[in-house]
Amino acid sequence: MSEVNILGVWSADPADIFTPKPVFVSSEPFAIVIEVNLDVDPPFFSNSLTATWIMGTPRIDPYTTSWYTVLDGGDASLMPTVVFDWDFSWDYRKRGKNFVVWISFDHYSDAVSQILGGEKFDGLFYVMGTIESRGEYYFGVSDKYWYRAIPAS
Repeated sequence: MSEVNILGVWSADPADIFTPKPVFVSSEPFAIVIEVNLDVDPPFFSNSLTATWIMGTPRIDPYTTSWYTVLDGGDASLMPTVVFDWDFSWDYRKRGKNFVVWISFDHYSDAVSQILGGEKFDGLFYVMGTIESRGEYYFGVSDKYWYRAIPAS
């Protein structure tokens, strides 16, 4: 076991982050949850952590409506992932070594708003997560959790 263990990652409704939700309509609330266990003892671990939530698509075909964005110069670029970071402090001596962190959006469409491909609301996608201790070599990386997006009717 490493010092930072990601016990799970999943998509969820922000009103119920402890229940994984595998299907979303673009108009529904959306969250990505990372469950963390720290297997460390003082004084070897800092309280300064970074959580990274990753949304990804398995379809990276430049000749279809895959995820892409347009750069400042007007060029299109494939965008196989969307990444959100958060720097935070976690005093595990007071708050415990097991916790969850999440990022939430009012609508699934808000989470993928920077993507221009037509498939962003329709298909199978995944979420992943990482936790790292800033300034140290401790980190954890999750497996992929797959979910389905469905366009609003």
